[in-house]
Amino acid sequence: MNFYKNLKLSTRLIIGSFIAIFSMVIIGSMGILNMNKINKSTNYLYYTTIKSINSINKIDKNLLNIYEAEEVMRYIKDENELSKLIKEIDNFMQENLKQIEIYKSTIDDNEERKLFTEFENKLHKYRESGQTYEKLILSGRADEAISKSSNVAKERNDMRTKLDKLVQLNEEWAKEVIDDNTDTYNKSFLMIISIIVALVILSGLVVFLIGKNIKKSLASIKGLSHRLSNYDLSEPIIITSNDEFGQIGKGLNRVQENISSLIKNIIDSTREMNASSDELSSTVEKMASKFQNINTSTKEINSQVQETSATAEEISASVQEVDSSVSVLSGKAIDGSNSAIEIKTRAAEVEHNSKIASESTRDLYIEMEKEVLKDIEQGKVVEHIKVMADTIASIAEQTNLLALNAAIEAARAGEQGKGFAVVAEEVRRLAEQSSAAVGNVKFTIEKVQEAFENLSVNSSKLLKFMNDRVVSQFETFVHVGEQYERDGVFINNMSEELATMTEEVSATIDQVSEAVQNMADMAQRSSENLNSIQQNVNESTKVMEQVEYTAQTQAELSEKLNKMVEKFRI
Repeated sequence: MNFYKNLKLSTRLIIGSFIAIFSMVIIGSMGILNMNKINKSTNYLYYTTIKSINSINKIDKNLLNIYEAEEVMRYIKDENELSKLIKEIDNFMQENLKQIEIYKSTIDDNEERKLFTEFENKLHKYRESGQTYEKLILSGRADEAISKSSNVAKERNDMRTKLDKLVQLNEEWAKEVIDDNTDTYNKSFLMIISIIVALVILSGLVVFLIGKNIKKSLASIKGLSHRLSNYDLSEPIIITSNDEFGQIGKGLNRVQENISSLIKNIIDSTREMNASSDELSSTVEKMASKFQNINTSTKEINSQVQETSATAEEISASVQEVDSSVSVLSGKAIDGSNSAIEIKTRAAEVEHNSKIASESTRDLYIEMEKEVLKDIEQGKVVEHIKVMADTIASIAEQTNLLALNAAIEAARAGEQGKGFAVVAEEVRRLAEQSSAAVGNVKFTIEKVQEAFENLSVNSSKLLKFMNDRVVSQFETFVHVGEQYERDGVFINNMSEELATMTEEVSATIDQVSEAVQNMADMAQRSSENLNSIQQNVNESTKVMEQVEYTAQTQAELSEKLNKMVEKFRI
């Protein structure tokens, strides 16, 4: 039975056809042989038995005609009439000789040959007696001829007896031939009927086994297509035979395993994408918060710079006032001393504010540098997402190819593969949607990478600007404040000598005025640069908001893809 299961369907059909053809050949051969036998018997019956009986009948008829002619001769006196009758008798005898030769050609039995030889002898004696009888009649010795007629009658009766035996013998042979033909017919009929019955049973068994195997295989394939139409990939098809249906079943199982493996990979990749999207969203939120802090700190620095600028303007006004009063410093030493004290106090305030601003700016720079570098490093997760997106794109392409192979296998399955074709089309559509979604994700990731690159460049510029310009300017503010404080002390100590040192004080005031003006200019430039920094930070914040929106969109796409693949039972 296992050997039969391992046979291909085409081989089984060939075997069934061969059995039918072989049986037909046997039936045909037997029919031909028996018909040939019946034909030979029929030919024998015709060319031997019937032909022999026909010849005997003709001989017997001719003998009867001879007998009648001889009887008529008794009463005819006319010689011409007698000659005519004798001639007829001779013709009948010649005809009998021909029939005798025909009969001899049909003899194939010794008993018949012996019996016919005896008949020929009797016929020869009968002919001699008849000729004697005819001569007596012609010579006018009718009475003597009549006395001889008893011998002629005896010879004729003996001859008729032999003919009857020959007829009986041929009839027996004819009956034997007919019996043989009937027996041959009956045997052939029974044998052909037996072979036909055996062929019908064997053919029915073969058809039943083939039909049962086809029905079972088609039922398994139909069950698989029904399960696939319901997104069920958990149960393989079970076909134990190695025929074409078994090969189709194994091929469909491989397709199902490949689709199941592919769905698992899609599920795993979707989960990783969800995790990466959540991580990216969290990182973007943190970076947005950091940029908000940077924006706030920049505003505070800008406010402090503006305050410093205002202070510098006040100092500049005071210096101008001192400069205008230099001509009367000699008479106002006390006022100069008070002014020097006030200058000292303001210089100390400027120094204090400059140190605070410088330290705040340096701390902010260090913190911003660490946080920005950390956030930029975290932003490199986008590269991993891009790799995953490429992987998903490759998986989607493989899904499309597998869906095409599945459609081909379904087309081979025919009507039973329609359900599997629907699933293959759904998988192909899913692969195309996945590919489109991955394309959108890759496009968004490229935008995110571009935003991160712009952010990295702007952050580097901001840090460089703060390190090279803002910090150094605040250090200059501190040095100027310290110098300004020393000048105030000097003015306070030397207020008594103002009259004599007016030129030196005037020169010093000019230097202070120039330094204050430079400080005011630097404060103005710092304010402008801080405004530019704030604008860049705002743009970066908008970019991060776009990145956050993209991450959310990617998470939604991943969730949608996850819901689609969750339909499958693996």
